[in-house]
Amino acid sequence: MKFPKVLIFSPTYEGKEYCRERFVETINKIKYPNFDFIMIDNSKTEDYYNKLKKEGIDVRRVPRGNNSREALAASQNYARRYALDNNYDYVLSIESDIFPPTTIIQDLMKHWKPVIGAWYLIGGTTEKIPKHPCVFLLDNSKHGATRLITLKEHEQAKEKGGLQQVHGMGVGCTLIDINVLKEQVFWCDNRFTNKHSDVYFYMDLWNKKVPVYVNYDVYVEHQPSDWSLVHDR
Repeated sequence: MKFPKVLIFSPTYEGKEYCRERFVETINKIKYPNFDFIMIDNSKTEDYYNKLKKEGIDVRRVPRGNNSREALAASQNYARRYALDNNYDYVLSIESDIFPPTTIIQDLMKHWKPVIGAWYLIGGTTEKIPKHPCVFLLDNSKHGATRLITLKEHEQAKEKGGLQQVHGMGVGCTLIDINVLKEQVFWCDNRFTNKHSDVYFYMDLWNKKVPVYVNYDVYVEHQPSDWSLVHDR
């Protein structure tokens, strides 16, 4: 049996050191016979890159740019180019504060969809920002707009379980067919300080009629840091 070749990539910076050891251990426990793993550091200086390299991690480095949005897009585009140049069949984006199960690749790949992710929670770092599912739906009340899933909709989706088409679910734990990335880059628009590359990624896929799914049977733990502490957000 041939197992498709998968590149797991994780953008990171020095602000994620608090969970780095556990994260790397989690990735190394993934049970799949044909994957590689790289971290892509976008810190302002090379200090964190050098630290990760000294730890024996396969780490690459990209310029941070003017803000975290540019930094994240640069990391994602590095992974895109690397995957295309090295004949990967899929890329699996796992953010460096996400902890997936050991079977995450099989859990997502078995559905053979062009873009499919697991669901996770965002927020919760302060009392003012409660935890909320990171799943996006089209807002039928506003033409072309999107919104976060409501808690009621989320509970209904969990009860239904399985594969469900959505507008997007972040890229915290998302498997992407390489054929999608042949035609799609990651980008951001600095006119909007609250929108990262995932917003534009899913917008482009919607416009290209590329379906996106979430596997509601797969929940991944998210241990985010306080977003307000990122000075160049």
